[in-house]
Amino acid sequence: MPAFNQVILMGNLTRDPELKYTPKGKAVVNVTLAINKRVPDGQGGHIERVTYVEITFWEKAAEIIAQYVEKGHLFYCTGELDQSLRTVNAGLPNERQERKTKVTGVSFQLMPNNKRTDDRGGKHSPAPPPGSPPPATTHPDSPDNEEEIPF
Repeated sequence: MPAFNQVILMGNLTRDPELKYTPKGKAVVNVTLAINKRVPDGQGGHIERVTYVEITFWEKAAEIIAQYVEKGHLFYCTGELDQSLRTVNAGLPNERQERKTKVTGVSFQLMPNNKRTDDRGGKHSPAPPPGSPPPATTHPDSPDNEEEIPF
């Protein structure tokens, strides 16, 4: 049976991206998106619900994101869901396995923002014309060994 694993996300970055490199020299950046949604509060009003999603980008995409994107910017991306399993409270009576779902970024698009330049001296790219495809970015496979990630 065929399988399909793709997510499309748009939200605001919760912090400035920090570019890091693996011991083998691969660029990697982790970003967290805050995705806001208005939902009825049951009393005729609305409340704001926020979902936070962690996304990892690799190589050239990571370098571009670190250079041009900053906290608060609107950010659009596609990616693949990925799960990891870790042991919490190892060796204690309440030891348990915990799954964490993250996204491995595949492509992204720089969105228009109020600021035209940032504190790092970079210039933000203008938004592409409506209907144009998102910029192509490479999607290298994530490392086989998670110990290669420097954080």
